[in-house]
Amino acid sequence: MATEVAHNSNGFTNGMNGESNGLTTMLTKPCKTVPSTSADFGKKIRQTDFILDPNAVHLNHGAYGATPKPIMEEQFRLMQVRDSNPELFIRYRYKDMYYKSVERVANFVGSNPKNLVIVDNATAAMNAVIKSLKFKAGDKILVGDQSYKTVKRLAKFTSNEFEGVEVVSMTLPLPLSSSDDLVRAFEKAIDANPGIKIAVIDHINAPTGIIFPVHQIIALCRERGILSLIDGAHTPGHIPLQLDELGADFYAGEL
Repeated sequence: MATEVAHNSNGFTNGMNGESNGLTTMLTKPCKTVPSTSADFGKKIRQTDFILDPNAVHLNHGAYGATPKPIMEEQFRLMQVRDSNPELFIRYRYKDMYYKSVERVANFVGSNPKNLVIVDNATAAMNAVIKSLKFKAGDKILVGDQSYKTVKRLAKFTSNEFEGVEVVSMTLPLPLSSSDDLVRAFEKAIDANPGIKIAVIDHINAPTGIIFPVHQIIALCRERGILSLIDGAHTPGHIPLQLDELGADFYAGEL
């Protein structure tokens, strides 16, 4: 599941009515929560909670993570609910369940539910933001030289769609001596490239795992009149989030 948080969004229209019927018990059954366990991370929890091939060493949970068995079971239960009466589910139940999920995710990431939308993944969220903006000649999109490759492709695609729009880069200053180095690198890129409309900022950088000082960078962008879009694909669950306090214009993350 991925979340896109778009502050200043139009929000949702809450409420969904439907006649009571035989599916009520199945639909209102609480979604399962993965039970807390005293098992150590590693081989034991891999055997109990995942169906990974025991002959494969699976290290890349960042790009292609395996789904825990309790989650798979709940997904299958909901598929059965949907397919037992598709008309009822889609017309009268789906939206209500969706809004309840939004409220749970909003509580987890510290956001007003009206500012949060659930989409397929972080890439879809980034596309939703960038492709919703109107660019004009002279506008620039700022990305990092170590940003996720799909994000850089999105920025390049957008620049090709709008005449006179340019992609500019922030060079990650390695090795870092402190988080201030990153703030200065963004400031340098902004000063060197007048006309930046939106800055794409990693929260946890994919290739390096570096945690960016997003509070300071967002403040810098706001001071310069630049929209901030945080690529937080790897952040929820790793770092406690309070998105409304963070103050980004847009935040994309995955659960």
